[in-house]
Amino acid sequence: MLYHEHMPGLYRVVGFEVKPRSVRTVTFDNNKECAGIDKETNFYELKEEDQKIYWTYSVFWEPSDIPWASRWDVYLSVKAVDIHWFSILNSIVVVLSLSGFLSVSIVRTVRRDIAHYNKDEAEDDTLEETGWKLVHGDVFRPPPHQMILVNMVGTGIQLLGMVGIIVCECYFTFQVQ
Repeated sequence: MLYHEHMPGLYRVVGFEVKPRSVRTVTFDNNKECAGIDKETNFYELKEEDQKIYWTYSVFWEPSDIPWASRWDVYLSVKAVDIHWFSILNSIVVVLSLSGFLSVSIVRTVRRDIAHYNKDEAEDDTLEETGWKLVHGDVFRPPPHQMILVNMVGTGIQLLGMVGIIVCECYFTFQVQ
């Protein structure tokens, strides 16, 4: 246990460290000491299913220079902010470039289909409609489950907005000094 002297005679626990140990023993007496502990950590394998596992713990008190108000600084300090922001920026660039490639492909396909349909209308020989002509009237038809669609879109926009706000807040709050 790590402790800090707050005032003379008053102490506060500011941290603890856990060090695992394996102890090879056949019996465990009810005395205050556990036989077989050495400074090196040796891990022992259980040989039988019905083998009993004895456990114990020890507490060593060590003084610390860390004050009570700064005890969480070790966990809250961000050391590699640049790596995280680089990854986020990289992901955004990948998403935008893939969206660009997809939109170019869709625009080319739609233009080709429109040119094909205009040519077919002039000839007026086609008996079968394909592609975009089959769904041209569907854009004005309402979806079968309107309320579910509206709820999902609204929830998605709200979640996306909150993620953006949290990322911005984290960026401006945890600046490395």
